[in-house]
Amino acid sequence: MNTFDAIYQRRFDQYPYLEKKIATELVKRQEALEEHQNSLKEMGLIDDEYLKNPVVWICKRLSQIFNLS
Repeated sequence: MNTFDAIYQRRFDQYPYLEKKIATELVKRQEALEEHQNSLKEMGLIDDEYLKNPVVWICKRLSQIFNLS
């Protein structure tokens, strides 16, 4: 365990509710992200390639928009 992990572990030991609260909020954020991604996919604004590698998708999309390919 590195120093950074040890610091957080001490805080979680001191404040057990904090660990659960952080985990709950991370789950909520992930669910919201997935909802937004699904909405964008339904609108045809992103595809599975974007989800795999957004940087490559953005480069290809810019090339299409500006007819660079």
